[in-house]
Amino acid sequence: MTRRSASLLSAALAGAALAAGLALPGAAEARKSYCSPTGDYCKGTYKKKGKRFIELRTAALYAPPARYRLCVRDPRKREACRTFRLRKKGGVYVSKVRWSRHFPTNGGKGRYRVRWDDDGFTYGPPVHFRRR
Repeated sequence: MTRRSASLLSAALAGAALAAGLALPGAAEARKSYCSPTGDYCKGTYKKKGKRFIELRTAALYAPPARYRLCVRDPRKREACRTFRLRKKGGVYVSKVRWSRHFPTNGGKGRYRVRWDDDGFTYGPPVHFRRR
């Protein structure tokens, strides 16, 4: 991949992440989203119409694996992991998971930690969301 095409891909993924509500946080905020420095993938958590979503987007050019593991750790330090599928949508692969449908909500109020991994590869640092 040329430097120019990598820059275009990075800009496209950043734009897609912003459109999906995965805005990059300020330095003082807890990290709610993350995009890799190369723009290969963006991930984050956001609310839409009162529902919490956890999303991963990655470039179609990299032909990612079809499945990945998503783990959520609750404020009591209990972790639940589930396997999900990436689906091609336009020029990117996307996985959008509704938190309440796939993860127990009995962890109570507080900070939840979310991480993505695939066969030993971790998609960047974990992101967090707060349940009030």
